[in-house]
Amino acid sequence: MIARGHAAAQVTELTGAAEGAAILARGEAEAKAKDLLADAYRKFDEAAILLQTLPLVPPIVREAAAPLGNIDQITIIDPSGASKLTDTVVRTAAEGTAIAKSLLGIDLAKLMGQLAERRENGSKD
Repeated sequence: MIARGHAAAQVTELTGAAEGAAILARGEAEAKAKDLLADAYRKFDEAAILLQTLPLVPPIVREAAAPLGNIDQITIIDPSGASKLTDTVVRTAAEGTAIAKSLLGIDLAKLMGQLAERRENGSKD
């Protein structure tokens, strides 16, 4: 009976050690994968970042402008007339890039400006 209890204790101990080793190995593998991904992102240049983030901007602007799409009829009583509506649409688009900057941490307008400048100068770095 003592031998059986001792054997059961050893099985429990070995099983626990194996499970602990598996959890540790999985955690180390996930950490290594995250490090590799972080290295890959650090190697991205501005163009790659722009390609990753630019597709996110239209849905953000679309959602911000959605209330304007619910307007059936509009009467503008303002000395500046319909240009006020144009200003609102432009401001909404600008807010989209500001929202993207706060969500993504990337200034898309600045990034696009840098890319345009690089293109004008013929530089690839």
